[in-house]
Amino acid sequence: MPDIIRRMTSTAEAATGPRAYFRIQVEAGLRVVAAEGCVRELLGYEAGDFVSPRVLLLDRVHRDDVELAGRLLRGEADTGIHPCNLRVRHADGRMRCLRGEWVRGREAENGKVVELALWGAADAGGSEDPSHGPSIFAAVMESVAEGVFFADTAHVFRHANENFRRYFPDAGGRPRAVTGLTVYDLLPEAEADRQYEIQKAILAGAPAREEVREAPDAAGNARWFYLRNFAVRDEHGEVIGLFGVVRNVTENVLTERELRENRELLKLFIEHAPAALAMLDRNLR
Repeated sequence: MPDIIRRMTSTAEAATGPRAYFRIQVEAGLRVVAAEGCVRELLGYEAGDFVSPRVLLLDRVHRDDVELAGRLLRGEADTGIHPCNLRVRHADGRMRCLRGEWVRGREAENGKVVELALWGAADAGGSEDPSHGPSIFAAVMESVAEGVFFADTAHVFRHANENFRRYFPDAGGRPRAVTGLTVYDLLPEAEADRQYEIQKAILAGAPAREEVREAPDAAGNARWFYLRNFAVRDEHGEVIGLFGVVRNVTENVLTERELRENRELLKLFIEHAPAALAMLDRNLR
């Protein structure tokens, strides 16, 4: 399949990690007719598994990306090379954020084909950095009291300060290194899905998003976090990633909850106090 590799752009070739290449026959229900490259390293399956087809590529795509993947693989766009971000489930059961490029292949005997290249989002050539001085940028991030991070347009964490990494300790209890990871490496899948969709909307131009979310610790103790995500743009106005702020607000939430409960008790007391006092007065007489 050398023609697939040759036709992909320098973006795919600049990826430093494993890359997988697929030729997909559209009229045959998006069947993979050829696979090549580091399929096992990237997805955990042998290339032949997708061709057999013991494993269906589209079935491994995240449910919220299936429609997008279907449009891509059917070639529902003009000619040329098209970039994409896809979430694909690895053989180990965990979701992987992948980058890719697809292009319409030459018509085959059995109809239209699409050629697809996939590689790990964290392995893309170059890293989108919102600053011209990474060391200064890192120093500024470390001086911020909140947990902060910068993620690129493939949802990969490129920078995070220690206060952010403290929320995700390693097995030894030390702040975990998160550069090169995504939300799927740090959060339960249901919450990772939610945060990914928020990030995707912001990267597509939605306004900044802020919220307070409950996130129990490893022991099951209740915790609440304030989160704010907003887009980062370059000098041309193009979105190059997003910046996130995270702050533990558990104490504030618990205090507010206690005050609310006290207010409710006081309200009940005020509502029932006249009757209770009248009854007490009668008994004292």
